[in-house]
Parts: sequence; structure tokens; C-alpha cells
Amino acid sequence: MHTQADAAPKAGSRDSISYVLMGAIGLTTGVALRFWTRSGLWLDEVLTVNIAALPVRHIPAALRHDGAPPLYYVVLHYWMAVFGKGNLAVRAFSSLTSVVSLPFAWAAGRRLGGRACAAATVVLMATSPFAVLSTRRWPG
Repeated sequence: MHTQADAAPKAGSRDSISYVLMGAIGLTTGVALRFWTRSGLWLDEVLTVNIAALPVRHIPAALRHDGAPPLYYVVLHYWMAVFGKGNLAVRAFSSLTSVVSLPFAWAAGRRLGGRACAAATVVLMATSPFAVLSTRRWPG
């Protein structure tokens, strides 16, 4: 009778290396797709850039009609001051925050279920089409 431990690949085995390699490729692809931009800014993105480009003291007033909290717009304001207002520059802010969240996903997964759960959580977050798309479609 085989136990679950017998079915798991042993560290250093060919299967184990394959799983690590597939996870690394998926993780790299998921992170890269967050920064890939093929289209111009959408209307809601343009509105977000316009609001973030206002003087910081005017951002809360501009958001009263929108209902969004101002922190994202204020941080984006300073991001645009450093990196510009181009498509890649403004989309990179949301992409970077998404990538920065991956170690927190690892920590949560590890706490809930150990290393295997942590690795699966990070790979799923990095490669989830919804996560990639929603990162590229930031608040607006």
C-alpha cells in the first residue's frame, strides 16, 4: 500500500526538478505579463492619470465624485513625477505593487499550509489570468 509520502517526489529527483522548473517558468511569465502593454490607455485609466496629475491637495476633491480613496492616486502622482505619464510608466506602478505582493502571498501560504502551499499560492497568484488582467486594469 502506497502512502501519500511515497507519491510525493523526493528532493533532487527528476520530478522534483521538473516541478520547480515549471513553477519558475510560470512565475517568470506571470510577472513579465504584468508589465506587457500592447494598447493605449483605456478611458478609466486616462481619468486616473488625469486625477493623479493634479496637484496633491486637489486630488481628494476630484475623487469626491468618484468615491475612490485617495492614497493610490497620491502615490501614483509621485510615481508619474519620477517615471512619466506614458502607458508603460503608469501601468508599471500597478504591476510593481502586484509583484511586491507575491512575497506576502508566500508568507500567508506558508503559514497556512507549509512550503508546498506557499509555492502553489505564489505560482497561482503569478499566473492567474484574472490577477494578471486586473493588475493591468488598475482603479479608475
